[in-house]
Amino acid sequence: MVGISILGGWLENCLDKLQYFITIVVSIFFSWLYYILRVPIKPAVGASGLVFGFLGVFIGLQNRTIRRITLILAIALIIITLPNLPPDATDIHLAGFLIGVLLSIIFSYANEQPNPALS
Repeated sequence: MVGISILGGWLENCLDKLQYFITIVVSIFFSWLYYILRVPIKPAVGASGLVFGFLGVFIGLQNRTIRRITLILAIALIIITLPNLPPDATDIHLAGFLIGVLLSIIFSYANEQPNPALS
């Protein structure tokens, strides 16, 4: 929940309301869909798909220099945390992250004008 409040607050200021809403809905939907489609279904609790979706959008919206630094830190964080998680949780985290990066690419093409909040 801390990740949602930190990254979500920043993204809420950087994205317009529709893009922010799309980020939340798509991240939750694809995390849920992946959870439902995988076999065997095991119980899970949390909003980690949304947190990693926010992280993917956050990285994708940075300028090139900050994006490289943030991407390296995110990869390091994922590498550090993944061995400590159960094997079933890592795939949902990576799915949320990849959905977030994909959304940031879509949003960057949708917004041709630079956003001053991102500078």
